[in-house]
Amino acid sequence: SAAQTVTVTNAGSASLQITSVAASADFAQTNTCAAAVAAGGGTCTISVTFTPTTVAAETGQLTLTDNAAGSPHQIALAGTGVAQAPAVTLSPTSLTFPNETVGATSPAQTVTLSNSGSAALNVTMIALTGDSGDFAQTNTCGTPPVQLAPAASCIFTVTFKPTATGSRTGSLTITDSASGSPHAVSLTGNGAPVFSLSAASTSSTVLIGTASTTFTVTTSAPSSFTSAITLSCESGATCAFNPTSIKPGQSSALTVSGLSATSSNPTNLTVDGSVGTSGTTGSQTAKLALSIFFQDFSVGASPTLDSVSAGQSATYTISVSPVNGFNESVTLSCPTSLPAGVSCSFNPSSVTPKAPAAATSTLTVKTTVRSAAPPLSKPGPTFPGHRQPAGPWLVLFWAAALLAAWGAWAARRPLVQPEKGGYSRPARGLARTFPGLALFVAAILLTALWTGCGSTTSTGTSGTPASTYQITITGTLGSNNAVIRGATVVLAVS
Repeated sequence: SAAQTVTVTNAGSASLQITSVAASADFAQTNTCAAAVAAGGGTCTISVTFTPTTVAAETGQLTLTDNAAGSPHQIALAGTGVAQAPAVTLSPTSLTFPNETVGATSPAQTVTLSNSGSAALNVTMIALTGDSGDFAQTNTCGTPPVQLAPAASCIFTVTFKPTATGSRTGSLTITDSASGSPHAVSLTGNGAPVFSLSAASTSSTVLIGTASTTFTVTTSAPSSFTSAITLSCESGATCAFNPTSIKPGQSSALTVSGLSATSSNPTNLTVDGSVGTSGTTGSQTAKLALSIFFQDFSVGASPTLDSVSAGQSATYTISVSPVNGFNESVTLSCPTSLPAGVSCSFNPSSVTPKAPAAATSTLTVKTTVRSAAPPLSKPGPTFPGHRQPAGPWLVLFWAAALLAAWGAWAARRPLVQPEKGGYSRPARGLARTFPGLALFVAAILLTALWTGCGSTTSTGTSGTPASTYQITITGTLGSNNAVIRGATVVLAVS
């Protein structure tokens, strides 16, 4: 083993004479204590090593025989014998290469393999796995099978030459006689296409609600590259190319459709230009990012809450703020269904913001004062134990009473019936009394109705009820009523 050191110090007032230094078992020692150790702090050192002869834990002693009190002096020793074996150390354990054009070779990177064990390392195989065609290696270890002595090392030189675009991965794998074999170094790189895509403008700004917009896509490449490039859009966009395939130096008209008032702002899309089948050797894909910005607007209100008493009006300032240079007419409106007794109006009802400034309008929300509804007729007199009579029945009652009085008077008059020969005689029986009786019964019925009916005075109210209301106002694009933006104001009525 590596040596460990023991220091002997003479702390006495006389010189220290060490006559013997001995180590037991599989321990050995060398020392500088042959001469006398001076008094008052003199020192000497003893170096101890361990060379086990068995695969097991061992103990021993380091014994010093000297002229100091307590001699001999002993120091306990311990060690464990293990079987001799090689061990592998790789540095580094991974390599990452920068982006490299398909078919081009990267600068080399290195890995060092060291045998950090106590026995010879036998290397039986060196291989590249994964996208193995994209990575290459040379080394100073030799052609397997080779042997690496303890503490010896060799170097691997690795390069990256992508055969396709995108992420490329692999491993440098070493099969050997050390524990944990095979040992591997991870390899990572990214292949870049030979050609590139570009656009006359990578962004387009259109009015919100516009259904489509166009771009011009162009490709370029070294003169040695002449393959046709197929154009497409990644998911999330509806695209049409004309033509769908171009060669370096050519252009295609891209139409992006399916845009609407609810499209995200901005709407981002990615154009792919591809050669070959993705993932196969020689396949390449170039990407081009495009953005569509919408000239849009937002509606806001200040204050968002206003409190009034019924019959008063609340006012709000409505702001129409432009986005991305919006400068179109916007019509403001209230919901068709408003709380009872509430109306609203805008002044002006249509605004046109001038970017970047917002346009404003005053919203007036009117409420109606609450009041009791008027009675159907003037209340009649109140009698003890009865409710107030209803107005219309009062008139009928007195008319019936007058008719009853007239009937009673008429019943007392003699009635005559004409007889043959010109003489008359008094009427008899029912014919004489029927009119008075009928009117009497009518008077009784009307009296019952009079005393049984209450007042017609209403206890209901009209106007705006006390409550808190949310009113959503909308702004509609003048040129496209499918584009609507809104805001909510709160009205508290007491």
